Amino acid sequence: MNTEKRVFDVHIIESNKPTEKDAEGDALAAILTISGIQAHKYIVKTIPELQDTFLRIAKHPRCLPHHRHFLPFLHFALHANSKGIFLQGKELIEWNDLLELLSPIRKRLEGNLLICMSACE
Repeated sequence: MNTEKRVFDVHIIESNKPTEKDAEGDALAAILTISGIQAHKYIVKTIPELQDTFLRIAKHPRCLPHHRHFLPFLHFALHANSKGIFLQGKELIEWNDLLELLSPIRKRLEGNLLICMSACE
């Protein structure tokens, strides 16, 4: 029987309006840490910063395809609507464009990507 503990890595990607405090990511990271889950927080304000964040996540040592014990997970904390997500509440990234921006991670994980969206609408 395999009793090896699974290691969860939650990559928290937060982008709030300039007038809003970056609080959700801090709170979530604290709870995850207490629970023994690795939390990695990224504040993004621009599309190049988001691209860089996705590349950093793709290069993370536990971002492995089909590995039973390492499960990377993306948690987005930002504004969104039916058209896509917003960086800083103003710069729209449409869903198809987000899918393209996620390609480095999707390729590394061979399409096995867990995503949570904490967003309006």
